[in-house]
Amino acid sequence: MNATQSPTVQPYPRPPSDITFSSIRGAIPPQCFQRSTSKGLLAFVVAIAIYAAFTAALYFAASWWTLILFAVVRGLTIGPVFVVGHDACHDALTPTTRLNRLLGQIAFLPTWHSFTNWRYGHNFIHHQHTQILEKDSAYPPMSPEEYARASTIRKFVYRLSRTPLGAGALYFPVWLEYQALPNRLMRERTRLAGTTFGAERVLVAAWIVAEISLFSGVMGYYFGFSAPHFSPVPMLFCSILITQAVWHWQMGFITFLHHFHPNVAWHSEADAPPAAQRQIESTVHMMFPAGTHWGILNILEHTAHHAAPQIPLYHLPRAQAMLNLAFADEIRREPMSFAAVLRAFRVCKLWDPQARAWVPYPR
Repeated sequence: MNATQSPTVQPYPRPPSDITFSSIRGAIPPQCFQRSTSKGLLAFVVAIAIYAAFTAALYFAASWWTLILFAVVRGLTIGPVFVVGHDACHDALTPTTRLNRLLGQIAFLPTWHSFTNWRYGHNFIHHQHTQILEKDSAYPPMSPEEYARASTIRKFVYRLSRTPLGAGALYFPVWLEYQALPNRLMRERTRLAGTTFGAERVLVAAWIVAEISLFSGVMGYYFGFSAPHFSPVPMLFCSILITQAVWHWQMGFITFLHHFHPNVAWHSEADAPPAAQRQIESTVHMMFPAGTHWGILNILEHTAHHAAPQIPLYHLPRAQAMLNLAFADEIRREPMSFAAVLRAFRVCKLWDPQARAWVPYPR
């Protein structure tokens, strides 16, 4: 066997009927489903405040190294803001649906996302079709046959995206398809849902214009505050391109770790196990040292989130711990380490559905 090829992913240890959403919910304490306005608002305010602080630091940067540093850090601070919006989009952040929608729409602006589009693509596609090759929106892997038929450019982008440094190429096409240039079917679905798809796109466009106006100095000129130290070209390059590239890398990198592991399978729709079983067995729990999950608002407690998306982010650690006990043989747990990350990216290249194994690129 090639050194980069994983062993065949074995059949599931339990019959499908043994893992149900009822058994999952029964393993999680009821308190984990309780939503709190104060905790939800606290997570929102803290995440926004940190993002705003580094936005200001970037604006007032006086040297090249601080300009680039703050652009990178600002991109990283978008992650927690997005996690808050993600929780709100599941209607889990606070007990009030209207408040969740408002907070979610605001939290999605720094990532240039429409709340409605994300809700459709994430809640109704990714969560309902997790690990289904034909339907999941979370970067389904190519088969060897699909890879052989792909164009040279598509092969290059695919191979780049399956590397730790190139993970931004995973999420950027998803953002284009579901946010920037949504296809006709998606536009129709969001309209039928009775949502504010059009208004949200205008809001996102206004946010982008505001960012460009701020960092180019136009806003300061008209509102009477000091202009950035640097001219518009380097400021916009760092504040827009670098910041958004870092955000897309962070999104691709973390979500890759959620659903790609040498011993986690992807499935064809015809022979996929039931949804509850897929949430438990196909969603990886990346384990950080105790107490450090709060840095990214517990998003890597991801099995619990997939098993019960109604759980607020502030209760995910307890829910994950209970699921780890109840489904100790089924949940794929991986201590976070450079070695584990590199192994996942090295092994999870092409998925062979017949062999049920990860296989390397052809020579």
